[in-house]
Amino acid sequence: MRFMRALLLSGLALLSFLCSGCTPEKARALQGAAVQFRAESLAAVNYIEILMKKEVAPAPRSETAASAEFADSILSLEQSRALNDEIIRLAMNPYTVAPDPQLEKQRADFLADLRLQYSTFASMFDDLERGSFLARNAVKKSEPYAGKLTSQMGAFAQSLSQNPPRLLQFRSSLIDRMEKVRKDSKLSPEEKRRLLIGLMEEWQTMEASEADLQRSAIEQCLKAASLGIEVRQLIQQYDKLSLDDLNNLSARALSAAGELSGKNLESLKSKSAEIFARIKADPDLGRLADLALAQINRIQQTGP
Repeated sequence: MRFMRALLLSGLALLSFLCSGCTPEKARALQGAAVQFRAESLAAVNYIEILMKKEVAPAPRSETAASAEFADSILSLEQSRALNDEIIRLAMNPYTVAPDPQLEKQRADFLADLRLQYSTFASMFDDLERGSFLARNAVKKSEPYAGKLTSQMGAFAQSLSQNPPRLLQFRSSLIDRMEKVRKDSKLSPEEKRRLLIGLMEEWQTMEASEADLQRSAIEQCLKAASLGIEVRQLIQQYDKLSLDDLNNLSARALSAAGELSGKNLESLKSKSAEIFARIKADPDLGRLADLALAQINRIQQTGP
């Protein structure tokens, strides 16, 4: 009888532990945090894709300016030189920066793989509501993925802090126009000064656009990274946390990510260094962070 009683008590204790360790409500709370992490991360990937495209996008020109430059370019050719498709295309858009097709494919594949990884991670929690022992195992199995994806977002923020985006065609256009004004013997010194002052203002506008691109992308990557750190901790402590704990910690994580909105660039750079250092200090995440940063920098540095 004593043995049976002890066995019964042990069974009840185990059942109680399993019920407290993984319930449908707790599963939904964790799933909600994972889905939000996916949403913030995919938004960050979208920002990065936009940034990469804008780096090689044509410089902004009015139709009047584009037409005038086209005419000037054609008229400046030697009379003996015959026009062809290539000359006309170049005259229509003389500042084109043609990206390496292989690099373009590499970037596209990289971004597509990132999107798949974050979507796959969130889908790992789709069946957690069963509240079973198998679900608890699924939570544990998700931890390495959470660590890898968090490291990637932290690496993106750090890389963008160290390597600001450059609007390459915009810069090429302005430099070329400044050179033309500087060397134009038909212009008076006062005309040159007036034109160069206008080009300086365009340069400042361009730099402001670059800084805004950088700030927005870092902000979104940091939101994802900070949320990822918290989601990983929720996964690690899942069995020990109550439903209230999970809800409170999830809300705190979302609030902390939201507090990054609207911060200036210098504040975000500082926060990026802080979060990346925190990721690097984790024995399991440090190597992943270094690998992610090296891959991201390689794609950026081999750009056009």
